[in-house]
Amino acid sequence: MADNFILRKRAAVLCLDAPPTLPVTPAMEKARRKLLAKRHKTLSKSIIKHQGRVVRVRGDEILAVFVEAQQAVGCAIDFQKHAIARNKNVAPEKQVHFRAGVGLGQIAVDKETIEGDAVTLATDLCAAMLPDGVWVSSEVPNDLQGRMPVVLTEVDAPLAPPPLTSPTSTSHGPAFAVDLSKQPSMRAADFLLPNGRGGWLTLIAPMSAMLILVVIAYFWFAS
Repeated sequence: MADNFILRKRAAVLCLDAPPTLPVTPAMEKARRKLLAKRHKTLSKSIIKHQGRVVRVRGDEILAVFVEAQQAVGCAIDFQKHAIARNKNVAPEKQVHFRAGVGLGQIAVDKETIEGDAVTLATDLCAAMLPDGVWVSSEVPNDLQGRMPVVLTEVDAPLAPPPLTSPTSTSHGPAFAVDLSKQPSMRAADFLLPNGRGGWLTLIAPMSAMLILVVIAYFWFAS
C-alpha cells in the first residue's frame, strides 16, 4: 500500500458490473459497448445524486464509495430498477443486465483508488449473484434499520474470509438480497434528513406551494 493512503474507519462501497447474458460476437460487441456507455452515464448521475464518488471504472465494472450504507443501497436500488425497466420490450441482444453488491466496512483511500474489506465484500457479492440483483454484506441491515425501508432475504454467498494479517478485518458473516419487487411505500418518516429535520415538512412544503399557485391562478383568471 502506498504511503499516501488515508485510512477511514468505515464506508460503504458499491460495485456494479454487467456480465454478458448471451454469447457476444465481435459484431455485437461494439453495440454492447455503446449501450454500456449510456448506462454508465446514468449510473454516474445516480451515484452523484446519492452523494457518492466513482473511484474506479474497469471494463464492465464500476466501483463507487459512499459515507453511508443508506446512500449506496439507495443508489443500487434506483439504478437497478431503471436498468430493469430499460430492458423491457427490448430484444435480448440489446439488453444490459447489471449486478450490484454493497459492502460496508474498512477502506483505505487515496486520489486514485480504494481498497479494504468493504471493497472486497462489494466485489465478491457482485461476482456471486445473478444479474438484476442487489446484494449487501452482513453489517448493512443493522445500519439501515430505522433509516431506510428495505425487504432483505439472507442468501448463501461464497465470500472470502478476511485476511488473518489484517487487525482491522472482521468476520464477513451472511449476505442479504434486496427484494426489488417488495419495496414498501415511503412514509413521511422516511423523508427525514440525517440530522432529524424534514419529515412532514418535506412533504407539506411542495404541496403548499402548489396550492398557493392554484389560488393565484384562480383569482387571476376570475378577475
